[in-house]
Amino acid sequence: MDETLVFAMALGLSGTPWKVEEITLDAAARKLTIRLGFARGSRFVHPQTGELLGVYDTSERRWKHLNFFQYACEIVAPLPRVGGGPEDRAILTVSVPWARDHSGFTLLMEAMMVVLVKGGLTVQETSRVLDEWPKRIWRAIVPLVDEAITRLDLSGTKALCLDETHTRKGQCYLTVASDPRAVRLSEDEEQPHYRARVVAVAPGRDSAAVGQVKDFLEAHGCPASQIDTVIKDMSAAYAKGVREYFPQAEQVVDYFHVMQHMQTAFDAVRRREHRMYPELFKDSLWVWRTAEENLDEDQAVMRSRLMRVRHLQTGRACMLIEAFREIMRTPDVAELEGHLHVWYRWARRSRIPEIKDAVLTIRQHWNELLAYARTRLSNAVAEAINGLIQTARRRSRGFDVPAHFRAIIFLLGANLTFDLPDPLPSCCLNPQ
Repeated sequence: MDETLVFAMALGLSGTPWKVEEITLDAAARKLTIRLGFARGSRFVHPQTGELLGVYDTSERRWKHLNFFQYACEIVAPLPRVGGGPEDRAILTVSVPWARDHSGFTLLMEAMMVVLVKGGLTVQETSRVLDEWPKRIWRAIVPLVDEAITRLDLSGTKALCLDETHTRKGQCYLTVASDPRAVRLSEDEEQPHYRARVVAVAPGRDSAAVGQVKDFLEAHGCPASQIDTVIKDMSAAYAKGVREYFPQAEQVVDYFHVMQHMQTAFDAVRRREHRMYPELFKDSLWVWRTAEENLDEDQAVMRSRLMRVRHLQTGRACMLIEAFREIMRTPDVAELEGHLHVWYRWARRSRIPEIKDAVLTIRQHWNELLAYARTRLSNAVAEAINGLIQTARRRSRGFDVPAHFRAIIFLLGANLTFDLPDPLPSCCLNPQ
């Protein structure tokens, strides 16, 4: 078979005016050039009117394609413009079947970029694999993600998880909203399991960011009145935004953030007394930071010994933390609330200033904590996505351009669909 026909089939040129005219392999420069053309008198579709029109003029364009073996591959073609004539149509450049408009890459090349970045490579690593400048890869990926976002259907979203993430060092944040019940993984009615997905990303971590999340949801088929639950941390800014933009939604405080808040208070107590009694607390860090049921024998003995020292507040603070954790496991909400009131009075009388301040903060979120006890919804189902996002941020050493980080978050966590050909062979996609 003629090699020009082989390459024409590989590029999907059948049924179009385009044909492969010349194939040049420069072994010294390690480059393969595929030159395309069309027959004289060929007609092309006008981008605005859809009419088949003759060529007005052409200009040579180049597109980078996937490597051919060890050789860089480039497609060169005279790109026609159509229009003009007695009807005075706009003179516009036609679309080509192997590339997007205004792109310097073929569709297969862009598809490979998406596959590599979605698979875990940073853009810098992808640029080395594909032998391309990182900035050019960003210029391809961001529009591809933006185009895929326009096709997002969020009409089934009823609950939101709100979380913040750094874009880089300093006070640079994005608010990531995810649907904790996007995909149901089990049919168990009593304890169903879900997989979350990202549904919106907004700059900042304040009430205005919540407003932008609301606007994004409504633009993709989810009215604000449809959101019945919002899971968030203890941020006052998020609480204000939810009241303003999702007034009918029940606010649920994320249990992980509550425990993190209590653990921070406990660590402050431990550090204070460690400075006072360094010999007594020697090698005891993980004795306190490990849950009681996960202690080994030596750690359990050390913790028991330290907790019997009457003048230490660390032992009493540890008991309060363990009691709170056990209370929050109570399945009956009425019983849990009763125990929580008793625990709150105990903590307030503990004479441990750090713990007293922490439980006052919890008291401000009392109803949200009880909402967690009723719904058992938290950001835990979104942690897999958050882990991917944070790993991408760390491996890329932060993102100077928020739009780049936004694109990566959607690419990794939103289950986007791309109108691109598959760049991998079928044996890679369906291994036997």
